[in-house]
Amino acid sequence: MLFLMVATTHIVRTPASAASLDIRFDLSELKTGGDIAFVYVSVLDANGTVVSNASNLISLNIISGPATLVSPNQVQAEAGIATFLLRSTTEPGLITVQATASTLSSDTATIISR
Repeated sequence: MLFLMVATTHIVRTPASAASLDIRFDLSELKTGGDIAFVYVSVLDANGTVVSNASNLISLNIISGPATLVSPNQVQAEAGIATFLLRSTTEPGLITVQATASTLSSDTATIISR
């Protein structure tokens, strides 16, 4: 007797119009003294799907904390994602950044430097 079972499923979502930004860091925390983290800002639709054809001009600003931007603070998104470089200073603390783009909801995220 043969039994058929579903082993896996795969869902493909076609993104809708760009609605908001989402910030993610490539590290969970920074070390003081010049550690560098990639900051990825994704352009999302209302369902949280990356809008892969988005090329919005994204701005990233340090709101507070011991860090500097290595990259320019404005970057054009490519395939729906803008990439920035953030460098820690010699001081420990919480670093808060905010991403903005015209007509999209902004996002704020925090990473710690110790």
